[in-house]
Amino acid sequence: MKKIVLSLVLTMSTAVMGYAQEKGAFETGKYRNVFVEMHANRDR
Repeated sequence: MKKIVLSLVLTMSTAVMGYAQEKGAFETGKYRNVFVEMHANRDR
């Protein structure tokens, strides 16, 4: 059950990111960069 919710959340966030990129939303892009940096730091 948890896996379904997790995949749903991932799909939603991906869709939101794609929409934000299309709209060129500066605010969302800023948060997305922070999100990406967090993941990059975690992987290091």
